[in-house]
Amino acid sequence: MKERTLFLRTFIAITALTSIVVLGANVGAFGDKLVDSNFSRWGLGVVLAEIIGATVLAFKSLFALPDLSVDLTFEKPKSPLPSPDMFKLIPLDLENCTYIIKEMADEVERGKMSLTSHEIIGEINGKKEAIKLWRCKLPKSLKPDQNIEFQLKDKNGIEWEITPFVPFELKSHEARMK
Repeated sequence: MKERTLFLRTFIAITALTSIVVLGANVGAFGDKLVDSNFSRWGLGVVLAEIIGATVLAFKSLFALPDLSVDLTFEKPKSPLPSPDMFKLIPLDLENCTYIIKEMADEVERGKMSLTSHEIIGEINGKKEAIKLWRCKLPKSLKPDQNIEFQLKDKNGIEWEITPFVPFELKSHEARMK
């Protein structure tokens, strides 16, 4: 995102400079010969194209969907309270973890999940501790009106699932044993 912002600012600066030079040429600031020259004629078209390009780039930068990811927590079935297992890093078999993108009940796409582990500092039973979590990067093809389901398998052969959810809603979705 940083590179895109730098490019956008540079492009806008070049557009502003070109606009000032073309305006100066059209009003005779650089001599009367430039007023009737080809530079004055094609310069306005170039400035217009630059303004349109800068506007399109600005809107793409502002309204592009960010890279989305979700953090996974794990619970044993029918556990009334959060279990200590919820805060341990389950040894997932990364080759057997898949996502399914659905539109209504129809499967649109299926693929291998992009998982990484990371730590956050959280409070467990009144004490601050490092909590290890799995983070799943969501596929860029996922649209706001689609839902996604995760099917996970750990190295002990236990299958976990996260039932279909809409990732653009801010809700918690626990991974539960099948």
